[in-house]
Amino acid sequence: MESESMELHLLLKKQLRFPDFYKMNWNVFWDAITVVELLKHLSYLGCKILHKKLSDDAQTYRNY
Repeated sequence: MESESMELHLLLKKQLRFPDFYKMNWNVFWDAITVVELLKHLSYLGCKILHKKLSDDAQTYRNY
């Protein structure tokens, strides 16, 4: 996993208080936010920056 992508997942893990066993990938992210219904309350700012720096991750997030 690219270091910037890893940094993004570490930030998400910390800010969303995911457990230590969070595997830091988009499939597990989706499972985590839907199980606890975070999806209803989750939005992110800076999407243009995310798309510029991590376009693959941004597209994956958007597809969910």
